[in-house]
Formats: sequence, structure tokens, C-alpha cells
Amino acid sequence: MNKPDVLIIGAGMGGLITGAILAKKEKMKVLVLEKESEIGGRVISFGGPHGSYSEEEYRRLLRGSADIWIIRSEPTLAEIINKKGLFANYITDCAWHAMSGGERCRYALLAKLLGKSLSISPVVGMGFWSDGRWVQLNDIFKGWPKESFRERDHVARTQFSLSAEESSEYDHINVEEYLWAKTEDQNVRDYFITLAKYQFGINDPKRMSAGEWIRMQNFNQNTGLDLMRGGGTGAVTGGVKNIAKVFAEVIVESGGEIRTDARVKEVIIKGTEANGVVVEQNGKASKIEASAIVSNLRMSKVFEIVTKSYFPEELRQRIENIFTMPGILGTFELKELLETESPKSQFVLERLSGVELRGGLPALAWEQTTAVDPTRVLKGKGHIIQTWIGVSPTDPDELHHKELLNTLCEEKLSFLRKQYPRFDDILEWYIIVAAEAVYGISPSPGLTGDRRPGVKHPLVKNLYFTGDTVTQWDVGSNGTAHGAIICASAVSGKDYLSLLPPYMR
Repeated sequence: MNKPDVLIIGAGMGGLITGAILAKKEKMKVLVLEKESEIGGRVISFGGPHGSYSEEEYRRLLRGSADIWIIRSEPTLAEIINKKGLFANYITDCAWHAMSGGERCRYALLAKLLGKSLSISPVVGMGFWSDGRWVQLNDIFKGWPKESFRERDHVARTQFSLSAEESSEYDHINVEEYLWAKTEDQNVRDYFITLAKYQFGINDPKRMSAGEWIRMQNFNQNTGLDLMRGGGTGAVTGGVKNIAKVFAEVIVESGGEIRTDARVKEVIIKGTEANGVVVEQNGKASKIEASAIVSNLRMSKVFEIVTKSYFPEELRQRIENIFTMPGILGTFELKELLETESPKSQFVLERLSGVELRGGLPALAWEQTTAVDPTRVLKGKGHIIQTWIGVSPTDPDELHHKELLNTLCEEKLSFLRKQYPRFDDILEWYIIVAAEAVYGISPSPGLTGDRRPGVKHPLVKNLYFTGDTVTQWDVGSNGTAHGAIICASAVSGKDYLSLLPPYMR
């Protein structure tokens, strides 16, 4: 394909969904160029159908595709791969894996509209650490006075009555400020802040946009699913990379092409019009012309391929001030489940003692992934447990603080060992990583709503942007899909948001 209608830079979620819509619905010739050897970006899975790799390849894919690096493993990574059978026994994800809205997320709906299916295994239950034990979400209220219970319902109903447009009034107000204005009941404030910490993966409520949080809450309410009965969130059955595979299939089956190991070095702009790229493949640089260029790079990296001088100063400043939502994530293989009473729950420890982060003591969340999705077990009878702790990339930078990361690892292990005395006896191995961008834009008051960069370049014709750092709403899974639909609409001139139910638009 020498002169495609649309050339997409990056085979991550945003790029593949944008390309799939344009290829299938618009019959456009779509060419996707991916710098890594695998498609998927931050939705990469390993093991079984997703491939087996050497230690060097595994590290390279984590770092190159998902901006992830390993900070600790036990035993060594080489032993986990070669002796413990990392890729032979289980399907694991790089880090990013949760689906907001479960089987009714935007991904699953879009796949169906494009003639495909995407299976989501629902999480069932929500456990919070209280008085030395895990208590399901509904049980938290049992010790509350009736006034607090009624106040919680009142606040929830008030939020649910807001449309997406109405909630934008609170985009640039943080969750703590919003709740302090809406209720004087401390039980209700603490409850919603704990829930927001889990949903955002952020420790500091001052760093959470209230408008974004309200829309995310309302999305799940409108699906008719919830965390307690199942479906409020979930894991992609068989590995999160199946998202990438589904939309890549649509592109190829519609006559498009996806090239890996193809690094775009520059977007070619003549006058005020983008008409191609310079791509490096097999050690050689060449030019490819296209009628439209779509970048799926994080906007914070877009200056690597488009010179800053092409951006208006105000937009350039917004892009330069973007900070990501990073995290410390752990994958553990255990011989047996830690929790059997509610095995498919999400578990949230609101405050992990022993280390202070921005916003106070960090939250620790985890799930028993193979209990939620048994297809992740390829051989044997063990289980994969995934854990995560949110950290700050700025003010201060906690992500690159080695001593702090080591302390977080120690405190997490200490909690698990204290709570589960047999933890070391059933532990086979673990890998703990630092993820630079679990989500490309941290949903803080200064970065959401009208302060996100748009999907269309304001000055350069035929240059568009997609992914999780452009106009959209909802954290993570649903947000990226939303941004891709908006981008495809801009490229085609048609309103593809109309394909979605009103509460998803």
C-alpha cells in the first residue's frame, strides 16, 4: 500500500479502533505503522496465543510498547521465564487490563458494530479492608447511622441526574472540593473518596477531576451493571491484547495493512498540509504519502514527529503540561487463591501503611485474575494475582524514586504476608513493574474536559490525533475508545458517536 487514504502512526488501542472504523465503515485504505514488533501498545498480553519470548524480548516489549520497566522479581526474571514457565503456563497482561463497564464497555459494543465479538469476564464483588478483614461494599454501611445512609443515596442520586454535558461544570473542580460542597457527612465523603481512589488509581483526591469522576460513575450506572453483582468492571477474556487483535482483524479484512517494526520519524508537512511520513524500516528510511495522517502517539510525545512550531502556543503549552497516570503493578503466581469467600472481587486497602505519597498513605488494590478469567490458566492449577498502587509523576516525581519504589514493594509484601501467614509457602514467583502511563493523561482538574487536546490539528490540514490523550471522557478503557470514535468522525466528516447509546457519547 503505497498511498493509503489514511496512515495511522501506532498500533495501540486508539490507532486500531480509529483505523477499523474508517476501513470498515468508510471503505478507506488504511495503513497502520507500528514501531514495535507487536501490535497493542499498552494492551499487550503474553503467553499461549500471545507468544513466548526471551528475557531480552520481554523487557524490550514492556519498555517499548507500554513504557514499563521491571523494578523487582523473585526469583530472577530468567528463572521465571525458563524454569517457572511464565509464558507456557499462564496468560498475563503487561499492566493495563481493567474494563470499565464490563461486557457493556465501548470496546465490546464497537467490536459488535464492526462484526466482531470481544468477551469480557466480569469482576463480581468489591472488598474493602476494614478492622483487619475484607468487607464487601454493601457491608460498609451496616455500621452507619441512618442519616449517613440517606445522605449517601442523596449524593449518588444528585450525581446520576447529571448529563455528561452538565457534569462538565465540575471538570476543573477536584473530587475533595466537590464532596465538601455537596455534603457535610464525613462518612459519605470518606466513602466516595475511597471509591474514587480505586476507580482512578490515584491517591490524592485533589488530583481527581470531579466532572470526569461523575461521568465515569454514571456510565457504569447506565449499563445496569455494578461492582457488587458483577460487570461494573472486568478482565478481557484470554488477555487484554485480544482488544488489539479484534480491531486489527477488521482493518486487514477490510483491505487495510498493518506493518510492525516500522518507526515513523517525521510527519511530512508542506505549507499547512500533512501529506505523508518518513518511516524507518529494516534500517532504511523512506517516504509514504497519504491523504490523511492520524497520530496515536501520546500527545506528550507528539513533538517527536511534528515540530513544535506547527502548534499554536496555547495548545503547545497544554501539551507540555500533560502528566500521565503512572502506577506500580505486580503479578504474582500462587499455588492457591488468597480469598475464597468472594474470589472474583476487587480488593482495596485504602491506606497502605509505612510510606507517605502525594495525598497521604497510598491505596493498594488487587484482584485474583485467574478466578475472574479461568482461561488465563494454560497449564497447571495455580493462580495469577495482580496488584497495583498509584504514584505521582510530578510534585514530587514518585515514579523514578528508586528508594520509594523499593519501600512500596516491601510494604505491599509485608501486608500480604501479615494478612496471609501461608503467603510465602504458596508463592511461586512475582514480577513488580513501574508503568509510566497506565493512562496517558492523569484525570486531574487541569487536564480534563475542554483542556484536553482536540483530535484535529487546528492549523495543519489532514493531521489528526487519537488515543487516550485527546478529547474524550472516562478513565482508561472507555476513554480511549471514545477518543478514537471522535477522531474517526473528524477524519470522515460523519458522526460515528451516533452509533453509541446516549450515555456513552
